[in-house]
Amino acid sequence: MKDQERILKIHARALGIPSGSADIFIKKSIAAAEKSLKNRKIITNQDTVRAITRELKKYHKDLAYIYENYDKII
Repeated sequence: MKDQERILKIHARALGIPSGSADIFIKKSIAAAEKSLKNRKIITNQDTVRAITRELKKYHKDLAYIYENYDKII
């Protein structure tokens, strides 16, 4: 999940989100996503993205949208 954290920080910086608040809700989102995926035997990248996005929407909807659709946005 360290790669996901790095990617989210890059997106947060691009959106102009203050780094202190971005760090807090990125860490909370990743921790909650890890907890929700803990009992699964096989976890795909899409599962990870979905779980992090679901949690991130609670804190910053724009960042969640960018993260979820990053590979689809030109």
